[in-house]
Amino acid sequence: MGKLAENRYPSVAFTLVLFATLMVLLCMNIAISRVEKSNQQTLSFLTGLADVKGDILFLDAALTDRAVRFVLTRDSYYDKKFRDGARQLDDVLNNLRKSEISLIRRSAISIAESNRKMVEFEERAIALAKKGRQVEAYKILQSEQYRIFKSEYSVGANGLATFIESEIKTTIDESSKKGNWRTLVVTFVMLALVAVWAWFLSIFDVWKRRIEGLNQELDKRVEERTKELDEERQLRLMNAKLAAVGELAANIAHEVNNPLQIISLRAQQVLDIAEETADGGLKSLGDSLVKTTKRLGKITNGLRSLSRDGTSESITNVAVEKFLVDIIEVFEPRFVSQEIHFEKVNRAGEKTVYLRPTQISQVLMNLINNAIDAVARVKSKEIILGADIVPGGVEFFVLDNGSGVSSENESRIMEPFFTTKPFGEGTGLGLSISKDLVDNHRGKITYARKNDMTEFRVFLPQNFKSKGYRLHAEV
Repeated sequence: MGKLAENRYPSVAFTLVLFATLMVLLCMNIAISRVEKSNQQTLSFLTGLADVKGDILFLDAALTDRAVRFVLTRDSYYDKKFRDGARQLDDVLNNLRKSEISLIRRSAISIAESNRKMVEFEERAIALAKKGRQVEAYKILQSEQYRIFKSEYSVGANGLATFIESEIKTTIDESSKKGNWRTLVVTFVMLALVAVWAWFLSIFDVWKRRIEGLNQELDKRVEERTKELDEERQLRLMNAKLAAVGELAANIAHEVNNPLQIISLRAQQVLDIAEETADGGLKSLGDSLVKTTKRLGKITNGLRSLSRDGTSESITNVAVEKFLVDIIEVFEPRFVSQEIHFEKVNRAGEKTVYLRPTQISQVLMNLINNAIDAVARVKSKEIILGADIVPGGVEFFVLDNGSGVSSENESRIMEPFFTTKPFGEGTGLGLSISKDLVDNHRGKITYARKNDMTEFRVFLPQNFKSKGYRLHAEV
């Protein structure tokens, strides 16, 4: 569940960052749209005012022209056009007087007042023309006072136009400045978003590597545990097989030992008869029978030792020489039958060492069995069993002139179920069990190549018992 939760964290964070980014961009877009809309409305309004300025000047000129034409021609068409133009100009000025900009309102009022005065003069001229007094009417339109009103009107209209043009320029400049600021703000926000994204991606990468590391660690633990369970299963199976072999060995030893005792008694009787009759040939035969039965007895005792696991065996102070001789007697028939030159080298002399005889016998017997297998294809077979006195204890050693172990396999020979023997000829448990047994004695088992020979050494501490060491659980 923890891994699943951690797997969700990057997705949630990614969703939140993406949502926040979209919201920021949306808000910026709305704000920019509103500013642009406001600027566009202001600019459209001012542009419309610029058009109104043209209308004001055009309508003023049109009214004067129509009034003059009516005075000269007395054509009612121009009178009607004059009335229409006057109403149109009034509408334009009335709209300007409603403007929210005070300066435009004041300008519109001033222009309207000048227009009112001009229209009064123009209407008087039209009225006189209708009565046939065209000369007087024309003089009104050419009077100094009329020109003053018209000049005031033009000044007001031009002032309004100048103000409108100034406002348009100001609005465009402000819009440009706002656009620049907007560009800076957008750039800053985008850089900030890029920084946030970069930070998020770095955090996401850290999360990803952490999750991958956890997954790899979990896979490794599962693999190791699976391997341990498999090794335990195979070890239990092999222990069951070894127990069956031990039980079979015990049964064989028991079945052989009974007739062997009878043969031993008969051999002793032969010796007694030989002594009574002073028969040398019979005595030689009796001695041979006694030696043979003793050898068979030692072999059966070895089988009994093999059938015991040594768990409950007490730690004993054993003489090194006798310990080596007992092991050699078990293997002597095999050495003879397989034409192996065997040599015992005891440099420990009469030294004694504390150990569990059954367990260490199993260790040395396993090493000798491996040595016999190693020299099987060698023409001149040679095996050496011996012991040395070393600082702190005694070292037993087994040497053979077999092919040895390759350098790439040296580090693995003590691993459970590792074997270099062909399929079906080895379990890969011998050295592993031997190592555990030696470790339980606080000792050490080592491998080396020495003068083209394979050498295994088993170190046992001399003070193993005196320091009160307790053995681990047995294999």
